[in-house]
Amino acid sequence: MNAYVLIGGLSSRMGSPKASIRIGDQTFLERVTSAASLAFSRVIAVEREGGEGWSGGETIFEPARPERAPIFGLR
Repeated sequence: MNAYVLIGGLSSRMGSPKASIRIGDQTFLERVTSAASLAFSRVIAVEREGGEGWSGGETIFEPARPERAPIFGLR
């Protein structure tokens, strides 16, 4: 079974990309994907096209949409 981790977003309330926020010696994204890899056979990041993607693994780039919410990744 795969785990799909939604990355990206505007982070307007946090002021910097959520995926790159440091928690101890790891980024938030590293922490989430590391934990997910213990329970899932594959961990895949999902981001809108034009993003940087996940340097630690596979990224699916979704086409641009008018919605500005993570709902696009759940379709």
